[in-house]
Amino acid sequence: MSHVHLSFIVATHNDAADIHARIGEAQRQLAGVTDQYEIVIVDDGSNDGTSHVVDQLEQGDSRRLRVVHLSRRVGQKAALEAGIAAAHGTFIAHARPLPNTHS
Repeated sequence: MSHVHLSFIVATHNDAADIHARIGEAQRQLAGVTDQYEIVIVDDGSNDGTSHVVDQLEQGDSRRLRVVHLSRRVGQKAALEAGIAAAHGTFIAHARPLPNTHS
């Protein structure tokens, strides 16, 4: 991908059970908008295996998925800021957090 048009930020914390489905849905939705997108997944210090799951997702589609690992939980706002700092897109959007994932 030569130019990233849209960066979509997904901040997550202890979401190992659901993150695969969330990213799959984001990919389906974004593909309907543009083929020049990336998804930046920010693991906000998870301790439930989320880190391993998102690393596997990235290995499966390293062209479109990028992972930022935070060594400790910093909260939703700081996690989104880390994702924005890592984004390459001309436009940036972010996912709304799921209940119980970012308080």
